[in-house]
Amino acid sequence: MWIEDEIYKLFLEKMPIPTVDAIMIHGKEFLLMKRRNPPVKGEWWLLGGRVRKGESLEDAIKREVLEKTSLECSILCQVGVINQIFPECHTISVYYLLESPSKDVRLDREHSCYQWTSELPKNSHSYLKTMIRNAKLAW
Repeated sequence: MWIEDEIYKLFLEKMPIPTVDAIMIHGKEFLLMKRRNPPVKGEWWLLGGRVRKGESLEDAIKREVLEKTSLECSILCQVGVINQIFPECHTISVYYLLESPSKDVRLDREHSCYQWTSELPKNSHSYLKTMIRNAKLAW
């Protein structure tokens, strides 16, 4: 299922990668996770990741949430699509508003910490600001 690192680097150099991102809510708060890896290494970000071949976008986002947090969730709606051009890669992300009945996150290796919050931290990335602003219109 995994692509060897050298081959994947070629993909990143040549084309955008399809991804999904989750705006996970619980009550009036949403989940942010601090990334250990590029892009946006060391920044607060949404959880998400790549879509696998043959996987629906909805299955991809639920899988990513479960793998990265151990949280069960329900999809409330698709919020939008965002073209994200980072120095390391170019992604096209479909992002969703999801709801979790629990706030009990178990972190994966890709994130150093998490927070449930109602506001974005100062100096948040413009892509993150756009996604949260659009999601707040839906919830």
